[in-house]
Amino acid sequence: MGVSRLDRIKISVKVAKYKYLARRSQFRKLLPPLLPQQGGTGLRKDNTFRRLVITLSASLVFLIPLVTLVYEATTELNLNISFSTKERDGVKYHGEVFDLLLNLQQFRTLSFMAQTGDGAAAAAQTSNRVEVGRWIARVDAVDRSAGKDLGVSRNWRNVRNGILKRLADPDDGPAGFSRSSAVIASLIDFMSDIADNSNLNTDMELDSHYLADAAVNVAPETIETIAQLNGLTQGYLASGQKPDAWPAEETMALRALYTQLQVQDSDLQGALTRAARADGNSAQFLRFHDSVIVPSLAGLQNDLTRVAFFRDADPGSAAELSRHAAHTVDLYRTLYHKTYDRFLDLLNRRVSIYTFKRNLALSSSTGALLGFLALVTFLYRNLAKTESTEREAIAARAEAVKANVAKSDFLANMSHEIRTPMNGVLGMADLLLDSELNADQRELVDVIRKSGDNLMGIINDILDFSKIEAGKLVLTPSRFDIIQSVREVSDLLSFKFQENGIALHVEFASEVPRYAVGDALRLRQVLLNLVSNALKFTQQGHVLIRVAAAPRADGRVALRVAVEDTGIGIAADKLAKIFEKYSQGEETTTRRFGGTGLGLTISSKLVEMMDGSISVRSQPGIGSVFQFEVQLAAAEQTQPSACDLSGLRLLLVDSLQAGADITRRYVLDWQMRCEMAHSREQALEMMCQAHQAGDPYKFVITDRPLLGAPSDAGVATSTRFTAVIITSGLSQTVTSGNLHGEGYAGFFTRPLFPDDLRGGLEILRQAQLQGAALPFVTHRSVVAQAGRNGESSPDEARMFPGLPILVVEDMKVNLMLITKILKKHGCEVFVACNGREAVEMMRENRYAVVFMDCQMPEMDGFEATANIRHEETPDGRHTVIIALTADAMTGDREKCLRAGMDDYLNKPLKPIQITGMLQKWINAAA
Repeated sequence: MGVSRLDRIKISVKVAKYKYLARRSQFRKLLPPLLPQQGGTGLRKDNTFRRLVITLSASLVFLIPLVTLVYEATTELNLNISFSTKERDGVKYHGEVFDLLLNLQQFRTLSFMAQTGDGAAAAAQTSNRVEVGRWIARVDAVDRSAGKDLGVSRNWRNVRNGILKRLADPDDGPAGFSRSSAVIASLIDFMSDIADNSNLNTDMELDSHYLADAAVNVAPETIETIAQLNGLTQGYLASGQKPDAWPAEETMALRALYTQLQVQDSDLQGALTRAARADGNSAQFLRFHDSVIVPSLAGLQNDLTRVAFFRDADPGSAAELSRHAAHTVDLYRTLYHKTYDRFLDLLNRRVSIYTFKRNLALSSSTGALLGFLALVTFLYRNLAKTESTEREAIAARAEAVKANVAKSDFLANMSHEIRTPMNGVLGMADLLLDSELNADQRELVDVIRKSGDNLMGIINDILDFSKIEAGKLVLTPSRFDIIQSVREVSDLLSFKFQENGIALHVEFASEVPRYAVGDALRLRQVLLNLVSNALKFTQQGHVLIRVAAAPRADGRVALRVAVEDTGIGIAADKLAKIFEKYSQGEETTTRRFGGTGLGLTISSKLVEMMDGSISVRSQPGIGSVFQFEVQLAAAEQTQPSACDLSGLRLLLVDSLQAGADITRRYVLDWQMRCEMAHSREQALEMMCQAHQAGDPYKFVITDRPLLGAPSDAGVATSTRFTAVIITSGLSQTVTSGNLHGEGYAGFFTRPLFPDDLRGGLEILRQAQLQGAALPFVTHRSVVAQAGRNGESSPDEARMFPGLPILVVEDMKVNLMLITKILKKHGCEVFVACNGREAVEMMRENRYAVVFMDCQMPEMDGFEATANIRHEETPDGRHTVIIALTADAMTGDREKCLRAGMDDYLNKPLKPIQITGMLQKWINAAA
């Protein structure tokens, strides 16, 4: 078997000793640099350090022998545990193969009997084949778990193939009996391999060693001898021949088998006797052998004598021999299982004892080790830890850089792939808005554009989160319209609110300035996240956006925005982590509400960047209130309107109490007289009474039809000088011409914004004062009146007539978009589909500006720009090249500028961006 177990233990102890000496040598090399150097800046030369060294040395004197002792003890115990565990696996493996052996022996006997025409034996043989297959599967399972460690898997595959081949062989009779015996012999040899490889034959413990000798070495061979004897006897009995007619070689084989059986049983008895001496509990197996098996062997001998020696012609003698043989096999099998169970129990107990001893050895040294560790803790913290921390920091930094590069590459690719088609969608929507459309068509196209902007917002959220994590997100402050920013969020979500049957209200406090300086895009992003969340978790009721402001001593404005909902609310235990990334108020596996869990995290970070704070309060089943405050710089305000509405009488008809209260507060802030009605009939009655009293209502704001019914002819007089404005949801189809024809003076979609309402009332009041016919006011007419329609004049449209522009773009949709925008400005547009074509066209012609896509086939924009710049050198000519790219990661702009491009446009493109670039570079050149 090679090196004995005791030698292996000695070798392991020596290896441990050498490792310890090597570590001590390394410690001695490490210690001098830690000592204070002459004239250096090491540790202070004082008594504290000397006491540390003395205490450390004394501790080492105690610790080294203790560690050596514990190491040697645990090493030996670990070897014992490993040794016994391997033995235990071998015993389990051996037991499974033993039961397979019994079934193969039965198969051999049945095959021999079936050759004689015994129908019952043939049927039993078929059933036995299935049983053998089942035991092969069980051995396969054991081999998968322990065969590799025991090193017997290859041997098992060879034996297994031999068994399967024999099972498939139809040849029975004496020849088949011999082949089956050969297969069984290989299986018994395999069982010996298991015993050798699992140390069962080299066990140093006497009790289990002798049991192993009895169970795994002698018993299988003894049982095989009796099984052969029984199989031959039953085979010839099945043929119908009397014993005196059996072939002479058969009777000689029976005699030889019995002689072999006597030798094997004697060996088995000797192993059991030794096991009984070593282990008192094992004496039961010797008693079983002597009191049960030995008498059965005596009876077997008598039967064999009559059949094999005296050639008794009576078939009953052979049948009795077969019965005795089968009974003896059962007895040996019982003895094997008894010794197997005892052997396995000994091994399990031994593993438990060794494990307990090892744990005891380790725990006994815990106190001393803890004392030593407490002594040297501050040394590790102040000196040794520095090098380890630096290595970990370097490794962590490298991993972080690697992960950040991979993430940035992925986000850049995704951004480019999504932004490229979005450029076509949003660009074409802008072109449609700039064409001749009626009001309904314009509204539908505007919805398409805003929905596309919403999708771009989602894409930007992902990029923003990456930038926030990397600390590279930068705010871009500019003067913006606070009311318009809130309106854009409202318009974006109006369809969803209408689809869900949820009312959206917006309330502006009177102190909120119209304009401020800040990052309007990020402010809208925060508000959009909060309102979207409120809508998502509200099934009935309303969502209210409250906007308030307060001036600060430093001249800035504190803008406070609250988003209230009547939704499902948030549990108290979830509020603390609601702003953590990937965290959501509902986190069960049956979530009804989607989302990535990034919106609130991004919002929280953006609010912090704007010197603000965000908070939430909520009650489950009642609703939630998300509130944030940001600091904005003050901006110049527009001059207030000269139209005076104070003292004018207004009737408000609204079925939604929350919306009515907001509108009423607006009207009262304008010092108007406001009265409310809750039904159509009440409103008409109040209008008639006011007319009769000589104090008619100048305005009526209603959320339901008041005019146009045939029975209301008498009301016309009461409403002759009253401007009736109707409000409605976006989803309701409204035709302005029809409403105007029915006598209405205006239409606004909910929620009502104070600038729309005030502007509409002022337009109508001016018409009343002039005695003119009342116009029909809408949001668009109010914007136009305020000079904010944003439409270009014909002179502005063709501001660059005949200017030669080269557009280099491989995407047809983007190419068509840019071409249409440039042609609207009167430019002469030339196109190239890749960088190679652009370089060739630049050699033949001169262009005022080149719009260059960065990612193209054959030659990308960076390489094309490099070639163009190279060819510009001789004559000093410089062509303005503006990069077009769908990449939006930090550093993309700098990359384009380094490549020689003059400026940078990020897709999706807007007409105003292209116009701005032309104005910037063409006017600068002029």
